[in-house]
Amino acid sequence: MKQLNAAAIISICVVAVLVIVLVIIVWKKTGGKIMDAIKAKTDERNLNKNFDSSRGEASSETGQDPTITKAKAGTLCSQIYYACRYGGTDENAVYSALGQLNNQADWVLLKNYYEQWYEANTSHYWCERTLVGTLTDDLNDAELMRCREILEAKGITPDF
Repeated sequence: MKQLNAAAIISICVVAVLVIVLVIIVWKKTGGKIMDAIKAKTDERNLNKNFDSSRGEASSETGQDPTITKAKAGTLCSQIYYACRYGGTDENAVYSALGQLNNQADWVLLKNYYEQWYEANTSHYWCERTLVGTLTDDLNDAELMRCREILEAKGITPDF
């Protein structure tokens, strides 16, 4: 194998520096949007895998098939998160979200999916990472009892 001469090594270094400078220029001009787009696409793929995994876990754990879709699960996660995000919790939004679940498998799916949704869709920590943590941290005993009543009316046994 031939050894590289000094001119070849200098050429390789110059090309490497030019590539790095070009990447920095593109990054600055796009405001990091390219990386944000790549991260969003990766997060979307991971959420799809996590939803499918959560769906399978819910089915095997309960013996029922979940009735909610990925889009619906995302909407419910978002609704609960934003209802609990700041002080002055919107309890009615939480009750409404929980009222859209139809069986135990839906509850298990939503609980399992919430943490992955949270990681992909939030950049701060206003709420707990888990659904049960968010509910128990944000709602008082009477509000939690109302949540239990809503779920139990649908044959769902909540674990909070």
